[in-house]
Amino acid sequence: MISYHYLQNSKSQLYELFTYFSSEEKKKGMNVLKEMGEESVNKWFSENIDEVKKYILSAPSERGKKKKWNTNFKCKFLLVYFAANYIERGIILLQVLEEHPILQNESYREMSLKASDIFTDIHSYKSFYDTFFEEKFDYENAI
Repeated sequence: MISYHYLQNSKSQLYELFTYFSSEEKKKGMNVLKEMGEESVNKWFSENIDEVKKYILSAPSERGKKKKWNTNFKCKFLLVYFAANYIERGIILLQVLEEHPILQNESYREMSLKASDIFTDIHSYKSFYDTFFEEKFDYENAI
C-alpha cells in the first residue's frame, strides 16, 4: 500500500506550487500562456521537461538559488506551472495506486516523479491543457 506520507507530502508540494504566485501574478502568467498559444506552450513543456523534473526534485531553498530558474517572470511562471501540473498528475495516480501496493520505499519526491512519469505515459495522447484553453478555465484557482 502506498504510504499516506507520500500522498500527503506530494499534496503539500503541490500546494506550495499553487501558492507560489499572488492572484495578480497568476493572472499575468495565464495571459502569458494565452499569448503563447497551445502549440508554443506544449513545445516549451516538451523542450523543458528535464528542467521541470529537476525543479520538482529540488527543495524550495534550492529553487531560489538557481539563476536559470529565476531569470524572468515568464520562465519562472512556466516552470512553476508545469511543475504543479506534473505533480498533480502524480497525485492523481498515487491516489489510484493507494488501492494497489506496487511502489514502496521511495522518497516522496522520487515517488511523485515516478508516478508522474507513469501517468504521463498513460495519457500521452491527450493534452493536459484542454481545460486551460477553454473558456471555463478557473483562473483564480490555477497555480
